[in-house]
Amino acid sequence: MKNQFFKRFSEQKGDPMNIYEKIKFLSKQRGVTIAELERTLHFGNSTIRKWEKQSPSVDRLHKVSNYFNVSISMLLNEQEDNYASELSHFILLQTSDLKEELQAYLIQDFKDYLEFKTDKVKKEQKD
Repeated sequence: MKNQFFKRFSEQKGDPMNIYEKIKFLSKQRGVTIAELERTLHFGNSTIRKWEKQSPSVDRLHKVSNYFNVSISMLLNEQEDNYASELSHFILLQTSDLKEELQAYLIQDFKDYLEFKTDKVKKEQKD
């Protein structure tokens, strides 16, 4: 399964988003500029902008993925293991301005709700 997280944004443009575009999107969602992100991660000026044309180091890619709570695979547009991972990333992105404990609570709450709804649908299908 191709990662659906960025798919709808890529489809609007007509081509897949590159790493820089994904980071720009994630930064906008979090309310930080690329320059602020670079300062926070102790990168040089315009480091991330260069990733439009060249690949980042694994170390820097790891720092960015940790900052946004997304997998490196997601940034590289590789396949995700399952929908749960994608949903967790989506929830984390939506709640990125909240404390980590609240993020974890919301993810668990969502999983519990999804389990409840799945059980209900399965029961209705049997009837």
